[in-house]
Amino acid sequence: MGFDQYKINVKHPIFQQETFHLIQRTNLWGCMDAITLSNTGLSRNYSKIDYDRFTAGFLQNAKKFAFELTGHFEGGKPGSLQIKDAGIISYGKHQATLASGALYEVIRTYSELSSSKISVLLRPYLKKLQNKQISLRQDRQFINLLIKAAQDPLMKKAQDAVFHKKYWRPVVEIAREVGINSEIGLAVLYDTNIQGGLKQILDRTLKDTKNLLISERDFLNIFLNERRKYLLNVAAAKRRSRDAITAQALERDAKLRIGKLKTIVDEFKFP
Repeated sequence: MGFDQYKINVKHPIFQQETFHLIQRTNLWGCMDAITLSNTGLSRNYSKIDYDRFTAGFLQNAKKFAFELTGHFEGGKPGSLQIKDAGIISYGKHQATLASGALYEVIRTYSELSSSKISVLLRPYLKKLQNKQISLRQDRQFINLLIKAAQDPLMKKAQDAVFHKKYWRPVVEIAREVGINSEIGLAVLYDTNIQGGLKQILDRTLKDTKNLLISERDFLNIFLNERRKYLLNVAAAKRRSRDAITAQALERDAKLRIGKLKTIVDEFKFP
């Protein structure tokens, strides 16, 4: 779990520029299971939802914004790597972890895209990656291969493909279902999906807001409050299991990461 501090200049035409100081952390649990939301009624509580905004152009810009924002929290570079926490090995722009299975998908995709020497040397590790073998954490040859592979543009392409399919695409469908209609709304959902706990947090938020007439800004703030509670609850469980490194990272995220996201939500110019 990295604790390096980053100075972030968030530049986006839809909200004012601001400089943030954030703490890098990693994906701890990986992606959500398939989420099916039906008859939530949330979109009926908003003012008219403009589904025409979900054009290819809008989604392309929203994805770019979401990926850049999460990248600032998660390392943001194809070669970002850490081996200290519950993710076992966390790798890439948005920290695909061995524990979640995302690292296996990244390396499998990379091996399909690339015929480089590094790709060939990584292929024998696919079975161990699929089985989430903890011993890979101490395998210096494997770790060095990951570092070298990050220099190949096809590794960035592989990571983007996996993050899109595994984390971004489900978020777009969820946003449509519950009535999220903004770039920042999609970014908050995506960032949560990358970090983990999206289904539980969303379920609690929908319960909290049932039958309420609220704005999207209010909904996202309630969602982030629930996310903070979730992170602190998981952190407490990690401390009970004597995993202090993961617990400390979660506690920092509950304060700093959620705090910065709430600031962006509050300043965002909603449609």
